[in-house]
Amino acid sequence: MKCMACWVVGLAVIWSLFVSATAGAVERPFRIVIDGGLAIAKLRDVEFPYAELESMKSFTASAGVSWRLSDDLAVEPRVSYLVKGISFGEVEATDGEGNILGKAEMLYAVDVLEIPVLLRWNAPVSGSIRPSLALGPFVSFELNERFKLTGEAKETWSGNYLKNTDFGMVFAGGVGVNTGIGVWFIEGRYDLGLTDLGTFALSKSVYSGAFTLVAGVSL
Repeated sequence: MKCMACWVVGLAVIWSLFVSATAGAVERPFRIVIDGGLAIAKLRDVEFPYAELESMKSFTASAGVSWRLSDDLAVEPRVSYLVKGISFGEVEATDGEGNILGKAEMLYAVDVLEIPVLLRWNAPVSGSIRPSLALGPFVSFELNERFKLTGEAKETWSGNYLKNTDFGMVFAGGVGVNTGIGVWFIEGRYDLGLTDLGTFALSKSVYSGAFTLVAGVSL
């Protein structure tokens, strides 16, 4: 597994943020933010005419801080775990002797540790419900890369085709509800990878892409 140190650092950051958030309700210029949810990822510019390429569904989770610059603006550095990649669609899986095992979806999954830094604008509205927009750059580090069968047949084998680091932009929008003990929110984000990740399938250049729908709390 690549970049094992990234796992250790990421877990340490998430744990320290959780402890800080629950240590006591004191007035401070930042909030602790934790969220998680659905990720729908698809490598961009992949050429492979032998399969119906689709988005793959997985999950994401993140933790970070929201540092208030003004009543409407905040800077939000985060650490996120995310599974990116692509689906090659449904295949008929067989064993080593050619016996049919059943239908399965073939995925190329890439686990990454991603660090986005977002600038968030909170709409200046009254009341407890407040929409927001955010954007900013991200850098990600690959943790694992593999082919994966899911469905009636399950199997995993390693791959090593893509570059280990990625850079891009995050675009986000959502709505939060202030409950008095924290702001609970739902948000959609799109990760637009800008780094050429290298040769994959029949493509000389591919790029990452992922949409995430998360729910979380800001404490």
